[in-house]
Amino acid sequence: MALPVSLAYSFTPGIISKQAFFSFIVLPIGFITLFRVKKILIFYTWVILILSFVFTFVYMGGHRHAGFLLIALIFSLWLKKYYEINEKSEPIYESLFEYILSFLKDSEKILNVVITISLIISIRYSYQESLKDIRYSFSNAKEVADFMSSNNIDNENSIVSAFGADRGKTVLFYLRNIKKFYYPGFDSFGSHMLWNKAMVSGEQLGHQAAIKKTMEKFSKEDNLFFLSDKKISTETKGSELIYNTKLRNEFIKDEEFYLYRIKP
Repeated sequence: MALPVSLAYSFTPGIISKQAFFSFIVLPIGFITLFRVKKILIFYTWVILILSFVFTFVYMGGHRHAGFLLIALIFSLWLKKYYEINEKSEPIYESLFEYILSFLKDSEKILNVVITISLIISIRYSYQESLKDIRYSFSNAKEVADFMSSNNIDNENSIVSAFGADRGKTVLFYLRNIKKFYYPGFDSFGSHMLWNKAMVSGEQLGHQAAIKKTMEKFSKEDNLFFLSDKKISTETKGSELIYNTKLRNEFIKDEEFYLYRIKP
């Protein structure tokens, strides 16, 4: 499912609906258009295969990731024009009807129209998202980190258990004294996170199980905290919610943060 969504993101950013079928006609037309120049076709095919592999098996492309497909297509067309620069100019058509027939037969002209539509959508979406970037927070990691710093939690004596792991690392970047979080999904401390099978399996632990595991492992610690990207619906005995981020988060919806004080 990741690859089809990435394709929709590539050519119709901000439109995830039945209208996004438009995205799935672009790649075939691109291959047909570039077929005349072998070198460019190989280049374009290689780029598409690599990006498709990444979106399918590594990480699903969001708007800012999947756009490389559109960039690759435009760059390939630019290279194609370079190779064809010495060829004869386009024929002059005697009538509008004849021109329309030639247009339907010429995949490059169709592709140019499709890319133009895609770029118009992209410009509109970029303007919309740029305004949000100015007005609102991209992630609330700094907000919770500022709270930890101003309340003397960011110190070497504190132990912070973070779940999910890939979100916790964004908070760690803003802290001065705490260098590592404890990740209950892996039962280990760490500063960064690899997006691999181990991380995915670690996330399956669940928030309730993660907080209980933290309490059991550090039962004798006084300065113990649990940082979560989701509010725990039923608070575990011994846990107290001391802060949740309040800034409007317009981009990464799962980078809201909830900080719990743990008293085993």
